[in-house]
Amino acid sequence: MRYSYRKYAILIAIISATLGVIIAFIYFFNSFHLLEAKPILLSQEYRGYTENNHSGKTEYNYIETINFYYIGGGATNNDCIQVRKQNNTTKKEIILGTFEKYKILVSYCFNGDSLTLILKHNFDCNSGCDTYVININE
Repeated sequence: MRYSYRKYAILIAIISATLGVIIAFIYFFNSFHLLEAKPILLSQEYRGYTENNHSGKTEYNYIETINFYYIGGGATNNDCIQVRKQNNTTKKEIILGTFEKYKILVSYCFNGDSLTLILKHNFDCNSGCDTYVININE
């Protein structure tokens, strides 16, 4: 039995459409992350140091690092700004504060043992800023 060109064209169209749907499904399945939100490093501040003098050259070893992260919201959580303190000798990281529903770190200032944060909810120029003070020596 001979197939006409029209039947071949319909068969090729069905196979192409099926392959297109399968490829699109695989692409969207691999690019969608329901629970995983990778932190984005916004800023890093080094605090405290020790001096090492090797062959006439002074090197500084920082004791701790304060890291500011933006964690994007997914299907199960909100956007947030997170402040972490990392001990550079043990590489242990402690979360100092998590500020949910904030997207923008406007500025920060160290005042002795405290850290003042100014945060905004979104990029709207008319929205106000919120100020938080946290203790960094917990």
